[in-house]
Amino acid sequence: MKKIVIVGAVGGGATAAGQLRFYNPDVQIIVFDRDSTMSYAACGTPYIIGDVIEDEQSIVLTNPEKFKKKRDIDVKLEHDVIEIDRAAKKVLVQNLETGDQFEESYDALILAPGGSAIVPKIEGLDSSQVFTLRNFEDMQRIDRFIKNKNLKVA
Repeated sequence: MKKIVIVGAVGGGATAAGQLRFYNPDVQIIVFDRDSTMSYAACGTPYIIGDVIEDEQSIVLTNPEKFKKKRDIDVKLEHDVIEIDRAAKKVLVQNLETGDQFEESYDALILAPGGSAIVPKIEGLDSSQVFTLRNFEDMQRIDRFIKNKNLKVA
């Protein structure tokens, strides 16, 4: 049985996994993501922060358990792929909860890790009151900050 490893479980990675399963019912698919949430509507994150959408879980489309049950795809959240050995067709994965590392072999590898913010070198940007919004956890951090400080979103 062929094994496909996908790095990234949000838009691109989850979509690729779903399409692969649709066209390849017999392939083994494993998805790794360093974040704690998969497959959510990232475009909804500013609306959570601005209280236009009140329930943050309403933008989460699925979770690993549902993905496994519906599509037979294994999703490992809070797992960071820290090294790729293309010659051996293996990735080195670190479980971010335990710190444990393990290798996972693959026949095909798809990289869909998303992007990261480019933060310009401007004085004051290292303040605890400056944020980037890249993932679900960033959204939660910003939302908590606003609520804890009793700030109003314009």
